[in-house]
Amino acid sequence: MTEKKDPKERVFVDAKTGEKIAHPHQGGSSGAANQTAREEMNAGRKGAALPFRIGAVVLWALGIACEIMAILVANGTLFLPGLSQMAWIIAWVIADLVFVVVGSQLWKHANHVSPASKENKLAYWVQTDLGIIIAAIAFAPIVIVLLSNKNLDKQTKRIGSIVAVIALIAALASGVDYHPVTQEDLDQAEAGAAVLSDDGLAYWTPFGEVYHFNPDCQYIKNSATIYSGTLQDAINSHRDRACSGCAIEGGTDVLSKSDPESVAEAAAKATYVGESDGENDVPAPSDEAPEQNASGGKDADAEDEDLPKAA
Repeated sequence: MTEKKDPKERVFVDAKTGEKIAHPHQGGSSGAANQTAREEMNAGRKGAALPFRIGAVVLWALGIACEIMAILVANGTLFLPGLSQMAWIIAWVIADLVFVVVGSQLWKHANHVSPASKENKLAYWVQTDLGIIIAAIAFAPIVIVLLSNKNLDKQTKRIGSIVAVIALIAALASGVDYHPVTQEDLDQAEAGAAVLSDDGLAYWTPFGEVYHFNPDCQYIKNSATIYSGTLQDAINSHRDRACSGCAIEGGTDVLSKSDPESVAEAAAKATYVGESDGENDVPAPSDEAPEQNASGGKDADAEDEDLPKAA
């Protein structure tokens, strides 16, 4: 058995002043993280998320404009040549759906880059579920108009209503954030990364649900493929929980307790993703199945326990 080397001593320095600072601790949401640093990180996130929010708002506005066109055509207020009334209604509804769905994806990505704080429950709900709200606004009125309009012929009314209802359901589903994020969780994850990740990278497997800071962690050391990227890359891949062994303080596999040579060897075999190699992300075949250990059982760090969330 290889004798473990003593972990290297790390010095934390304020990038602005050049002065040494106290060893940071995990737990941004509990107040242990420096408040000024948290505010600076949050401001940076908001700036990074702004283009996506602007894009989402523009697309949502275009979607609602398409809905208005569909309502005008259905009411007979607007006549458009070339296609039948039913065809124009369906065309505008489909265009509405495309704009709303793409806008919702941009908004959800922005929420993962710059999540809302749970301190204000109303603001958190609005920001997190705005895609659902917009979907209702963009399709509920046209559904009501089609169902209540007595001047439409039966076929147009029936087919148009079916298409509009399906579009409403699809838009609502696309607006749901199945991996909601909070500002506090991201603060806590970044604080943990400052403590436990020497190279600033996170690691995860194709079928795992958690991110790791130690590429030689016992829960992934037998995995054939290990992806590596920034913490944000892991969040974008829906790895929104920290490994109980290596990504939270007090874990059994934190880097400070690991053999540096084993860690270096494992890191060298990792497949890197993100901006460093020009890729945005690596899609995982599944985010539901837990990682497998050497005996074929479920990854122990995928159990239901009180772990800090990254996203």
